[in-house]
Amino acid sequence: MKYGLPLAAGVCAADQDRLEDYAIRGALQAAVVLGLKTLFDGTALGARPSGEGRGFPSGHA
Repeated sequence: MKYGLPLAAGVCAADQDRLEDYAIRGALQAAVVLGLKTLFDGTALGARPSGEGRGFPSGHA
């Protein structure tokens, strides 16, 4: 699901001539999530319930 859904959405975007927009928005979303994970890693906000790091924000939130 992690790769299948974005791939299927990419196929739909290509079919509707929106692939460039889809790729730009996807890259931007990934950069924001990974940047926030890096920023909050090691803080109380970034801790998972198990105590491990890199818990917030989740990519699907």
